[in-house]
Amino acid sequence: MATSWKVVDQEAYAGVVSSALRIASGLGFVWPDTAKLMGIAGDVGQNPKYLEHKLLFSPTQDFEQRCALIVSLPAKLNAKFGEDNAPHHKWLETKYDELGGNTVRSAMLSGELSQLVSVLALLG
Repeated sequence: MATSWKVVDQEAYAGVVSSALRIASGLGFVWPDTAKLMGIAGDVGQNPKYLEHKLLFSPTQDFEQRCALIVSLPAKLNAKFGEDNAPHHKWLETKYDELGGNTVRSAMLSGELSQLVSVLALLG
């Protein structure tokens, strides 16, 4: 079994958590939605420090994979739509048959890792 990068380098892990939270916020996800995106069930309220603490010290089992997907999202969006944020936000509201007729945003907020993977696959 591979060693988690959380165990190997706590500073790098904290940086990835911070980057993933910043990316989610930049895409318009509010804190409770960001928690769902990160695979955390339950109420995290509106306190970003609480969510960050929860992610740093009690992440979900698939959290590292979720972070990697989220951190790769801006580059994929920029490659497909350019660096203007307006098309990125419009894309989040687009419905796709591949997502069961759901919007990209609702698929991302399902809490299912498989949906997050499907969203990234749409970008190539």
